Amino acid sequence: MSTLTLVRHGQARPFEKDSDRLSEMGEIQARAVGEYWRLHGVVFDEVISGSLTRHKQTLAHAGLAEHREDPGWNEYDAGAILEQLGAKLADDDPEFSARRREFGNMASSRDKNRYFQKMLERLMDAWLTGSVSAPGVEPFAMYRTRVIAALQRIVDTETSNRNVVVFTSGGPIGLCVQQVLRAPDSAFLDVNWRIRNGSISEFTFSRGRLSLDTFNTMGHLDRALWTWR
Repeated sequence: MSTLTLVRHGQARPFEKDSDRLSEMGEIQARAVGEYWRLHGVVFDEVISGSLTRHKQTLAHAGLAEHREDPGWNEYDAGAILEQLGAKLADDDPEFSARRREFGNMASSRDKNRYFQKMLERLMDAWLTGSVSAPGVEPFAMYRTRVIAALQRIVDTETSNRNVVVFTSGGPIGLCVQQVLRAPDSAFLDVNWRIRNGSISEFTFSRGRLSLDTFNTMGHLDRALWTWR
């Protein structure tokens, strides 16, 4: 029996121009992950990350240097979805258009995360169902295929008793949980919204079989370090 550990990257900088990098909080979260493993003597046979900067920074701050990159574990392109799909959906969906304007009006307020989430949920539902699309924006069906292929590259390897860790994002983790539980596609987003920065989710696998063991665990982080975005 082998173990697959999925780590969501530490807090990034979603409202800044260069959003694909950790915040100071994200660096602290990442170091806490590594300290927890060292305290408990956890050693990994394989270390994998997506190719995004926030994935690799989380890995580095956790104290793991040698790894291989697999872009299959990258997050959906939230920027392209927000800009390109958001513009199209705003023309056709009055409710989304209202949420978009509301966030624009509140973007400098302390509640900006709440207004952003309301807007994002409507847009992501449209992306997931395929009701809005644009050239160059990866559709959900292609995203799902890409992430599941990355997962299968790990699970289908014949070597047994492996301890594998992947540094990735909330979307791929949510998709893996949804697939393992054989839940409908819509459950992917429900799970994704709840995955905290620096959280750990664990799966066991053997001969192509995959089971969920733990989800979104945060015992290595003080409650003051809990963030979603």
